[in-house]
Amino acid sequence: MQIQVFDADDVCVIGVPSYGGRVPGIALERMNKFKGNHAKAILVVSYGNRAFEDTLKELADERLQMEEFC
Repeated sequence: MQIQVFDADDVCVIGVPSYGGRVPGIALERMNKFKGNHAKAILVVSYGNRAFEDTLKELADERLQMEEFC
């Protein structure tokens, strides 16, 4: 996957599934290739027959750790 570059005017919709109440590792690897340039973000977590637990918090924490998050 190539680096995805966003502009400050963009809105990123980042959606991940919840596996065992966690963000899948492959999703985190792919999101690390985003260059957000401080674009706004909408975070979405989907789940099946189990509670999503801390998946949304983990996703938000990961995005905020990035220098130029989106």
